[in-house]
Amino acid sequence: MQISDKPILFLDVDGVISPLSHRDPEEYPPIFEEERIGEPWPMYLAKIHREWLKDLSTHYELVWGSTWVDIGFKNINTFLELPELPFVDFPDREKPLWKLKAVAEYAGERPFVWIDDDISSGAFRWARQRDVPVLLIKPKKIEGLLEKHYRKALKFAKNLEIERGEVSLP
Repeated sequence: MQISDKPILFLDVDGVISPLSHRDPEEYPPIFEEERIGEPWPMYLAKIHREWLKDLSTHYELVWGSTWVDIGFKNINTFLELPELPFVDFPDREKPLWKLKAVAEYAGERPFVWIDDDISSGAFRWARQRDVPVLLIKPKKIEGLLEKHYRKALKFAKNLEIERGEVSLP
C-alpha cells in the first residue's frame, strides 16, 4: 500500500535496526543497548535511530522491508517513536532474488533507498541498470544501521529533491 509520492526508504530489522550476530553483544557498536520491547527475546536497539528515522521520514516514505511481516513491528515502531508503517510482503522466499522482486514491485517507478544486511550481488547489478534512482545500502550484520548509512540516505534524498526542483541551491 503506497501512501505518498515521496521516494521510499525500505528498512530491514535484523542486521539493520538491530545487529544480528551470535557474537557477544559487547562487540556491537556502542550506540546499541539491550532493550526489552515485548518480544520473547532481548533486542539490541539504538535510541539515536529515533532521530535519524524521524529526519529521514521528512524525505522518504518509510516502509519495513523485513521478513518480520507485521508481527514485531508494533513494538519496534513504539520504541523508535514511529507511526505504524507499511511493510513489504515477501511471499517467494524460495526463489532467487526474492527480496528484490518484492521491493521492486512495491516501489514501481519511484526512487528508493533499500537498507538491508542481506542484499545480493544480483540486486546491485539490477540497481545499476534501473532507469529510476536507487541506492542500496548494505550494513554489516554485526554493526547495523550506523551514522554513515543515515548520512548516505539523507544525501541521496537531498540530491533527489534538487533534481526534482523541490529545493533550490543557495
